[in-house]
Amino acid sequence: MLLAVILIAAPPLVVDVSVNGVESSRTCRLQHLQTDAEARSGEALDWDQGQGVDLRIICRRSTGSLIRVVKGVSGKRSINIKMGFVILWTVRDGDNFSGRFTLKRLGGAERVKARAGAQIPLTTGTWEVQTFDDEKKGWRSDRLVINQGVTLEKTLDLAPGKLRVSVASGKALVEVIGADGRSAGYGPAGAWIELPPNRYDITVTREEDLAQIGHPLAAVVLRPNAALERSANPILGILRWRLSEKLGELKILDAEGEKVLAEHLTGSRWKIAPGRYRVAYRLPSSEIVGLEFGARSEPVEVHAGRATSFGERPRYGSAVVRLRRGPSPQFGKVELLNPADGEIAGRFAIGQMVRIALGRWPLRVVASDGVIIAYAKPLVIRENHLTQVDLQRRQSRLRVTLRKNGKRARGGWNVHRDDEEIQAVSGEALDLDAGVWSLRVRCAGGRGVQEKKVTLRAGADLEEELLCP
Repeated sequence: MLLAVILIAAPPLVVDVSVNGVESSRTCRLQHLQTDAEARSGEALDWDQGQGVDLRIICRRSTGSLIRVVKGVSGKRSINIKMGFVILWTVRDGDNFSGRFTLKRLGGAERVKARAGAQIPLTTGTWEVQTFDDEKKGWRSDRLVINQGVTLEKTLDLAPGKLRVSVASGKALVEVIGADGRSAGYGPAGAWIELPPNRYDITVTREEDLAQIGHPLAAVVLRPNAALERSANPILGILRWRLSEKLGELKILDAEGEKVLAEHLTGSRWKIAPGRYRVAYRLPSSEIVGLEFGARSEPVEVHAGRATSFGERPRYGSAVVRLRRGPSPQFGKVELLNPADGEIAGRFAIGQMVRIALGRWPLRVVASDGVIIAYAKPLVIRENHLTQVDLQRRQSRLRVTLRKNGKRARGGWNVHRDDEEIQAVSGEALDLDAGVWSLRVRCAGGRGVQEKKVTLRAGADLEEELLCP
């Protein structure tokens, strides 16, 4: 047996619209909510697929468009829209201004936007109106009842309100945050803060809070001309120095160690908002080089009403850096560099044994004559371990002394090779690169000019004495 399936097309959709009982096919149009397709009132449409259609009905009026949303429409349907008008005005501090409105019908899907002074056509029922003062960032919410054939005129006042927050004890700063996340106003606790009507978040920061972190209160809605009061009692925690050694300087950072919250702090006890932080500090003793840039930081978690101690005993090793030219010791300063940015972390004398924070430290030596000798690899400092560095100057030292009758004579000398020429006086020493140099000597008065070749070995000293006539 063959079964025949017969598909019956849904009847066309025909919607006749009237407004307050008056046929309005010429001034009203239909809009399919899902597809945005449009048609005239009374026109036969193939929109219905058997499940009904959600429609937005838009009817032109001289002062604007009347909107009604009807869902699940099918077949032939007559819809009479009952409507009235509303005229809204906005006032601030007794003066009219051009506010704007967003209206929503309760229990419906209609949304209407308008400006102050416009005659707005609305379907009957209860509407929620939100009024905005864009210049002052003010906002208020009201309800309106629209009746058929009636024009309702209403003035909405966006006069500022005021807010006061008190704290249980001490001084504090109150900050009011607007819906955009920016500060809308601030003042001391206990003082009135005048603000446009709106919804606000409030934070209270105690004056003695080291990190100056706001304690949040519940959001409030400030009405026009309202005087709103709230109370707060932010409870701080305490940071306390654990060691018997005096603390040199303390820096407080956020938990990630990226943002400095407070610095140049001294003492042994501080009040701070509860939370996670990182503390960076140094001991005042200059005997341990590099503590500020070493492992002198640690995470801490502060709890309200409780003390959190910090301070780890310094861990360090020792080092001595020597500089020689051949077998002869040289003098000057050692500069320890911060591995993060190359800045100087500490200075100490060549040949001095010093204590240094653990780590890998670049260093360089500045000889007494100003010549800089770099150390090719980092200085590695391990706990309780002595590291010794011996550097050799690659330059040679040449001293030329003129003599006459067994005593040092006055005069000058110079050495040159290629395009380089350096001058000195009798008895003076020069640091020179190794190799062959041409030496020229002139005694006082220009007499006794002498020339010769001298060969300098790397890191060796050479003394030359010449006789003047």
